[in-house]
Amino acid sequence: MRYYRLYFIDSLGHIEDVRECMLADDAAAIAEARRLNHASVIEIWCQGSKIVDVEPGKLRRRFS
Repeated sequence: MRYYRLYFIDSLGHIEDVRECMLADDAAAIAEARRLNHASVIEIWCQGSKIVDVEPGKLRRRFS
């Protein structure tokens, strides 16, 4: 299990909420973000690294 933070980003680029969770891997974190009812971008972070942005209804590229 790995520690993830899911940041909800508003239209101005500010953090409006954060959810912390322990998940098996990046795929599980993406699935969790998609499961949430959200109208904003969710940034997924793990151990200080940004994994991906999840927008309502779609997925943006990975970061390294």
